[in-house]
Amino acid sequence: MCNKKQYLVLQILNIIFPLIIGLIIYYLDGASIIVFDVLGIKTSPVFEHCSVLKFLRNHICDAIWAYCLFFSLNFITKAHNKSLFISIIFCIAIECFQKTAILAGTFDIIDIVLEIIAIIIALSISLFFIKEKKHENKT
Repeated sequence: MCNKKQYLVLQILNIIFPLIIGLIIYYLDGASIIVFDVLGIKTSPVFEHCSVLKFLRNHICDAIWAYCLFFSLNFITKAHNKSLFISIIFCIAIECFQKTAILAGTFDIIDIVLEIIAIIIALSISLFFIKEKKHENKT
């Protein structure tokens, strides 16, 4: 069962843990990203020509960020519907901005699909634990 404090910890872990996983994937791929530049971390690919790592970097990292975005917004707003709507719109907008070259990156419909799936998974996890928390409060 999940009390209020446990639910808070769950939300925070679902914000921090995906960020760490994404950073590890970028690090293993040798990506040069702002976070590494600011921290002075030099990267070089750990696994050269690894198609699985490229797929993780190019698609799964975006889904991980979308998952984290939902939990971050939900932590701030405490409103699932608002967090869901903003997360999906934001992810679609980012991809569209990449298509128009407003943002660096490559537009990919697969990214949008995976991001929406990740957001729905995050929503489901959050709703499950809220249901558990409400059930515990009734008993």
